[in-house]
Amino acid sequence: MPKILLIDDNQAVLNFLNVFLLQSGKYEVKTLQDSTKAFDLLSREHFEVLLLDMDMPNVTGLDILKFIADKKINITTIVLTGVEDIDLAISAMKLGTYDYMLKPIEEKKLLKTIDASLESRKINKAEIESLEKLSF
Repeated sequence: MPKILLIDDNQAVLNFLNVFLLQSGKYEVKTLQDSTKAFDLLSREHFEVLLLDMDMPNVTGLDILKFIADKKINITTIVLTGVEDIDLAISAMKLGTYDYMLKPIEEKKLLKTIDASLESRKINKAEIESLEKLSF
């Protein structure tokens, strides 16, 4: 079962998305409200998908995206934000974000986006494995 990490400073958002995703029966979900703990958690545990808020105190979503890129952590990131900021969206996409969604989140669209990101991961993994076989 794919593991999803939710990082958002708003506990109500975390609770809602956690229950919604768990009820789908398709994912394991872990939530994190304190973004200062994100670096340690991402270094210790493996997740396939990260649902990430951008506007958080102390450690921002952009800080977390930079960390993921710097450490080459294999995770697909979907940004969930209440802030319509084109420059922020462009920065997030340049750092490898799979998708950028505005709050309030449409549940069906979120599930489709998560599933598409997981399918993309499978395709990328298969391509890498094929290339590795060719190089031997």
